Amino acid sequence: MPKNDALRLLARLQNKIDHRAAKNNIDLHLHQVANNKGITKSQLEDALIPDFNLANNRIQKTVGDYAVIILLHTNGKLSMEWVKPNGSKQKSIPAILKNNPEWSQELTEIKTIKKDVSDTFKYQKSRLNQRLRTKEIWSYSYLKTQFLNHGLLSLIAKQLIWTFKNGDKTITAMYNGSWRDVNGTIFSPNESTTVSLWHPIDGTIEDVMAWRKTLEEQRIVQPIKQAFREVYLITDAEINAINKSARMAGHLLKQHVLNRLAKQRNWTYSLLTNYDDSASITYAYYNLDQLGIRACFEFHRPPINSDYNNTGIWNYVISGHVQFLDYKGKAIKLADVPPVAFSEIMRDLDLFVAVCGVGSDPAWLEQAIANDHAHRTYWEKDAFGQLTELARTRKTVLSNLLPKLKISEAVKVDGHYVHVRGKIKNYKIHIGSGNILIQPNDQYLCIVPKAIKSHDMNKIYLPFEGDTLLSIIISKIFLLANDNQITDPSILNQIN
Repeated sequence: MPKNDALRLLARLQNKIDHRAAKNNIDLHLHQVANNKGITKSQLEDALIPDFNLANNRIQKTVGDYAVIILLHTNGKLSMEWVKPNGSKQKSIPAILKNNPEWSQELTEIKTIKKDVSDTFKYQKSRLNQRLRTKEIWSYSYLKTQFLNHGLLSLIAKQLIWTFKNGDKTITAMYNGSWRDVNGTIFSPNESTTVSLWHPIDGTIEDVMAWRKTLEEQRIVQPIKQAFREVYLITDAEINAINKSARMAGHLLKQHVLNRLAKQRNWTYSLLTNYDDSASITYAYYNLDQLGIRACFEFHRPPINSDYNNTGIWNYVISGHVQFLDYKGKAIKLADVPPVAFSEIMRDLDLFVAVCGVGSDPAWLEQAIANDHAHRTYWEKDAFGQLTELARTRKTVLSNLLPKLKISEAVKVDGHYVHVRGKIKNYKIHIGSGNILIQPNDQYLCIVPKAIKSHDMNKIYLPFEGDTLLSIIISKIFLLANDNQITDPSILNQIN
């Protein structure tokens, strides 16, 4: 294949496939090509991103006597509009084209374009999210060429905050026709200006709060969590421990969910099996190539000998210490790990614990009680325990959001919970796990997400994408505030 097309497909394949040897093979090849060009692998991938001939967020095609306009929105969603020969418009494919084999190839091509644009947009969001942890520094001309003037990437780049440096002067700004700082003052970078993605760990609390306020006032939805991003600072206990952190240790996690999530976050993980009695530990690794550092998170087998599936893979693992290693395998002092890298790795681990921990599964307790599971007490502690950094961010968003809702008088945030006053009973929803207790006796209420009628989230402004549990909690709030309208018998039986 022509070389750039082949490289572009290899870059996409590396993100899509799970086969470790194949991913490593692709990675090696892309690194070799980048080295031959005298650039980094990330810069090579930047140059390969197609813009799909997007102009003003639109792609226009002609099918027969009709024009079709594909519109890419800032959230990555795509909409389509057909223009008839007389100039009138409709959303659906004209019947004269849809039912005519003569145009089937063109319609298939349009469908393929939509999928390719959607997939590329999602992948590039993921890439920029990963690049927040490496502090890549570019020239301003690189930012303009590869991001601002790119048909697809410009939609992402203009919703993000960037750090500009000119000598000793540092400014953070967003693009809205021109570069503006947090106060709205116009800033004009020049060709000697360097630029990088802004990370909240680099700002003061006042800076972070000011950017959050700006996003909310302008109703900007960031494609990746940036201004509201969680920050994890090293603690005195971790400094004293020298090279091992126990911050995320001792959590019971569903191993298969952990395996899938780790791969999505570009971690390497090996499933722990019971094939060998001596194999009681496994690891998840993340390579910070630009820093020459590898993060290593350990997991132990559960103490229950029967807790594995019919293929011999443990259903659960228990989280252990995290270390940072150089590429010779030597442990690095935690105090010597760059703050952004430390914070970002801890953020991933917090996500692993939050998503894979049994406390986030409302159905797990019933199964544990039925099977007399030894870890049922752990579930109660995890399901209603202290808030993690992820949950604290969720609490901040809910505290700002709830007073603006039509049910505001029936809800309030207090401590670890959102309190909801329903028509039949009162409830409290744990902000960390989404689990519900009925008041006044804290009776557990099991509502699995699929039982919730999804509230129209398009009508609710959230400043960032990607927190599924936040959306679930909001849906539960609306459901319970109107508990007299619930028809699901399994929920009603518990309430009554």
